[in-house]
Amino acid sequence: MRRRTAIIAVLVAQAVVFAGLVAREEVRLRESQTVRLASAPVDPHDVLRGQYMTLSYADGEVAVGGDGDVYPLAGDEVLVVLEPRGGPAELWEPTRLAGDDDTELVRIRAIVVEEGDPLFVRFPDIERAYLSSSTPPIPPAAEPPAVVVAVAGDGTARVIRLEVVGSPGSLWP
Repeated sequence: MRRRTAIIAVLVAQAVVFAGLVAREEVRLRESQTVRLASAPVDPHDVLRGQYMTLSYADGEVAVGGDGDVYPLAGDEVLVVLEPRGGPAELWEPTRLAGDDDTELVRIRAIVVEEGDPLFVRFPDIERAYLSSSTPPIPPAAEPPAVVVAVAGDGTARVIRLEVVGSPGSLWP
């Protein structure tokens, strides 16, 4: 009887942990700011891994002006401010390093790739987008997709979907 109770307790604990992880991610997505970023697809399809895209942003590097005389080093994690660029696609772009007083702005987590002024960064949370198996491949002549991203207050980001700019209704969930 004790063994049965112990097994049931372990199974319930595993279910609670799994449900907690799912609930935490759902809460993070609901409380996040949604933005669109311009991208450049790198791997439109891989037979072994299924339908996914490795995404790069502005040729894999995004220039971000330094904050005063202090510059992060290559490999450092930083927060970058995203601001709307305007235009019909409603794209956002990184503008500068986030300062201590930028807590009300949309900030995304980035890793410094190249030091200096400007800095070049990459966004590790949104480098890959997984697509459903029924999604058709992006036509070669199409514009690179815009990436709709949920950015949480702590800077973590998740890809929600891909959209072909200028083609309404053409979504890749």
